[in-house]
Amino acid sequence: MLASTHPGDLFIVRNVGNLIPPATAEGSSTGDLSEASAIESAVLLLKVANIVVCRRSECGAAKAVYARNPKTHTPNLHKWLYYANNAAFRLEYEGPLDDSLKPHDQLSQINVLTQLEHLMTYPVVRQQVTAGALVLSGWWFDIAAGSNVRV
Repeated sequence: MLASTHPGDLFIVRNVGNLIPPATAEGSSTGDLSEASAIESAVLLLKVANIVVCRRSECGAAKAVYARNPKTHTPNLHKWLYYANNAAFRLEYEGPLDDSLKPHDQLSQINVLTQLEHLMTYPVVRQQVTAGALVLSGWWFDIAAGSNVRV
C-alpha cells in the first residue's frame, strides 16, 4: 500500500534494520550473501530500474545501534548491526538530518543514506547507475505521522 503497487510489481528484500553489507572491490559481499545475491538477481536478471532503501520510525534495530548496548544472548544480531555503525558515526560527528526527531529516528534516517552508499560498492549497481539504467532512492517512513520522507 505504501508504494501503491500490485502483487508482483516489487522485488522485496527485507532484513533486520534494512542493512546492506558493503562489497569488496571485486564485488563480493563483506557479510551475508543473501543480500548480495538479491542485488545481483534484481539488477542483472530482473533488470530492475529502481532500488529503494526504506526505513521507518521507531525501528528496533536503530534503537539497538543507538544504545550501543549489545545483548550477549544475541550474538548474530550484534554482528549484523555492525553494518549500521557508519550511520551511528555520522550521526555523532556530522549531526542529524532532522534534529526534531528522536535520536534513534535520526540514526534511522542517516542509515538510509549509509545503506545507499553500501549499495554503490557493488560493481553491478555502480555500473547500472552510471549507465542511467538504475536509480537509487532512500525513503524514511514516520509511522506516527503516516508520512514518507525522501532522504
